Amino acid sequence: MRTINMTTGGLFEQIVILLEEHNSNELLLREDLRHLLDSLSGIKRDDQCPYCGASLKEYWQRLTPLLVNGLVKMKQKIINKNENRIHLQNDLNLSKSEYNNFQKLRFHGLIAHCKNEDGSRDSGYWLITKRGNDFLRGLLAIPSRVRTFRNHVVDHESRLVYIKDVIGSTPYAESVDDIQFRLHEL
Repeated sequence: MRTINMTTGGLFEQIVILLEEHNSNELLLREDLRHLLDSLSGIKRDDQCPYCGASLKEYWQRLTPLLVNGLVKMKQKIINKNENRIHLQNDLNLSKSEYNNFQKLRFHGLIAHCKNEDGSRDSGYWLITKRGNDFLRGLLAIPSRVRTFRNHVVDHESRLVYIKDVIGSTPYAESVDDIQFRLHEL
């Protein structure tokens, strides 16, 4: 078996070379592909911690109309139930995008997990914070973006927005191209 020089950028090229070299010998191809896959575990990535492999990416989370729309739906349900305790899946009729991004509202301090009497998280249940209510009523401006690292807020943008600034803004939701990140310094 020959040694395969592997880098993250050369994976596709290495597979093509192996296919060309072993087009008539399936057994040797499988052996070399297995060796190639084994070598992937040793690839060093700049966006991962060299010690534990955790992500080093810090993400900017923008307050989008999609997020605010989910917050408005939650407020309407709270008013109907007369209780600031909503189960995300069972109580709210969110679109798939609203549901998948809903938890980002907590980075802005607009929602929080509900707690049980013993202080543990009540799975699936959320509440709107005072900050969230003030934002919905147009009484509070909040940073338009926050930077997060491993699920914690590490920075706030200085530009503040009211709900009226977000509701009609574009884009409605962030696309993959809109996502901005930088690498956290160890």
